[in-house]
Amino acid sequence: MSWNLLTGPFGLKPTSLYITYFGGDKNLGLEPDVETREIWREIGVQDSHIIPFGIRDNFWEMASTGPCGTSTEIHYDLFPDRSNAGDRVNKGFPDLIELWNIVFIEFHRMDTDQLIKLPIRHVDTGMGFERLVAVLQGKLSNYDTDLFQPIISAITKKTGVPPYGGRFTEASSSIGAELDWGYRILADHARMFTVALTDGMFPDQNHRLRRVLRKAMLVSKDIFGCDSELLTELTYHVAESLSDIFPEVGNRLKQIHCIIDHEEELYRFLRHDALSKWLKIVERRPQLESLDIVDIPGLVAGFQQLEKILPPLTNDYASGTSLGNNSIRHLPYIPVHHLNDDSTVFQINSEISNTEPTVFPTDIAFKLYDTYGISKETIVKLASLEGFKFDFNSFDHWLNNAKLKSKESFKYMQVDEDLMLQLLKKLQEARICVTNDSFKYIYFRDEKSDDYCFPVLMSRVKAIIVNGIITQNVVAGTNCALILESTNFYSEAGGQMGDTGHLIFSTGVKMRIECVENFRGYVLHKGIINGNADDSVSVDEIATIEIDVVDRLNRMRNHTATHLVNASLHSLLTVTCQKSSKVTHSDLVFDFSLYGQSPPDIMKLENMVQQVIKNSAPVKIYNLTSTQLLQMQNVTLVPGEVYPEDNIKLVEIFSNILTSREPCCGTHVCNTSDLVKFSVVNLHSIGSGIRSFTSSHGLGC
Repeated sequence: MSWNLLTGPFGLKPTSLYITYFGGDKNLGLEPDVETREIWREIGVQDSHIIPFGIRDNFWEMASTGPCGTSTEIHYDLFPDRSNAGDRVNKGFPDLIELWNIVFIEFHRMDTDQLIKLPIRHVDTGMGFERLVAVLQGKLSNYDTDLFQPIISAITKKTGVPPYGGRFTEASSSIGAELDWGYRILADHARMFTVALTDGMFPDQNHRLRRVLRKAMLVSKDIFGCDSELLTELTYHVAESLSDIFPEVGNRLKQIHCIIDHEEELYRFLRHDALSKWLKIVERRPQLESLDIVDIPGLVAGFQQLEKILPPLTNDYASGTSLGNNSIRHLPYIPVHHLNDDSTVFQINSEISNTEPTVFPTDIAFKLYDTYGISKETIVKLASLEGFKFDFNSFDHWLNNAKLKSKESFKYMQVDEDLMLQLLKKLQEARICVTNDSFKYIYFRDEKSDDYCFPVLMSRVKAIIVNGIITQNVVAGTNCALILESTNFYSEAGGQMGDTGHLIFSTGVKMRIECVENFRGYVLHKGIINGNADDSVSVDEIATIEIDVVDRLNRMRNHTATHLVNASLHSLLTVTCQKSSKVTHSDLVFDFSLYGQSPPDIMKLENMVQQVIKNSAPVKIYNLTSTQLLQMQNVTLVPGEVYPEDNIKLVEIFSNILTSREPCCGTHVCNTSDLVKFSVVNLHSIGSGIRSFTSSHGLGC
């Protein structure tokens, strides 16, 4: 298919295309991918244009662990008159470029570097869009195509500097080359951050986006002499160039400009305030002078935290001795999970040895990356400047685990990880299936009484856990956790607190459930067994499940109100972002960003929500896949949230006042009229540009 597209509709000459395939790796025990080579031969590719390469060029992996596999690539020679340029493939020549990559994902790389075959194989393919455009338009550079030239021309017109000259010499070698480098940075970055902001990403939620935006601001100011008005101007040209296929860009320019202006204010503060702080650090740590604070957000705060975690080793520390100098073998430090903001440096006794430098602690490296937005490359450089070695494999392992936890967090509340991992293994060994908790979404309004009905559910006890140990029975008065075959209890997720209620057994024994947690599909019902001294509960007993209906209904009211509040804020503010929410049976707490704007008029907010309540708007819920979700318009997504591939619940509320459309795993009322009333009882600041309010709803107003 890829070959036919390139040589057919796109009209590329087969003699200008070169194919690479995996040539094998003895260390991994992998043979050459002869099957792929033979397929290319059958297609008609000449042997001289089919070239084997090793693991560096033709083996794809997402990180140090995880899915991976061999690949085959299509490269294009920009000079079609050359008869054979195979010796230039994968040598870094700009006139012979990779256009297409096809990956055969059939392995999983373990921590030990061992490759395990996957039960199901996949094919992942990708094409370089900008590169293909350059080829089709006969250009030697992406920046000479109609994707970038309108943006580059706009820079010239706005700034009055000499036009773009297409020079790719080192930026420091000449003024002209530096100017052209600035042109390319601005054109590329403007296109990237405009599309990213259109897609609902926010700089304060994504450190990489903020770095790109600040890099563009730095280049705009230092090379072109302009503030954020140049970046704002470029967004119009990005929107125009993408209008046919991505009209959303033009529709969201007002919000994009608001965020750019806000980031400009933060950036200006960074250059004036953080720079002075960083210079003081460099005075006592001169080896850090090569790190540019303007280009690395969070470096000051990150290094200050680093100094708390990695204490001074000798009295020479303050005068410039590296933290991890070669005389240190093992470096004691404060684990990051034991460190509070008010922690102070403590004195330690170091083990002195004339061996290799200390390895930079991976949990600290990840904290610098995750909390302070410092890039992996900068952390590596920082570690090197301070005399440390950096463990790349360990860092990638931490990063992979963080991504997996993020993906699971949509469904499951985090609990004691160590305990649950041990329990998880035992539950799986005992072949105990995960809990079917789909019944939490089964409720309805009685047509006669108009009351909500939550059907009583009966379920079998599959496991009993006491003090982290799985047991077969438990006596009255014991604090324990039960895993049932199925449940209608809601476990905390999506900001909504979990249900409370009772489990009632045929013997008359009751268990009061005060906490419900979900770990990888196993729902733990936590509480105390009530009854006489000789009463007990055993595995395989049948329990009647009764949730606290009044509390559940109030949480449903408050959760639906949360969606109305979010939609109202998006209507009242040019741009806003939900930071967090907490939905209880008594109220809701909602935190949101202002991005340099004045706080909304609370009376207007209350009135909007009240009007939707009075309009009796139906609350509709749809089950979607991630593909369907991304194709829908006007959907409010939580920035940074990783949604599952399928079974995504979309909550939609439509009225003449506002429209709310959000993916959500919580429970909701069937109609906005069930909220009864709405009132904001508290509004306060919880940080720069962030506001939080508490609201009371339903019968509690």
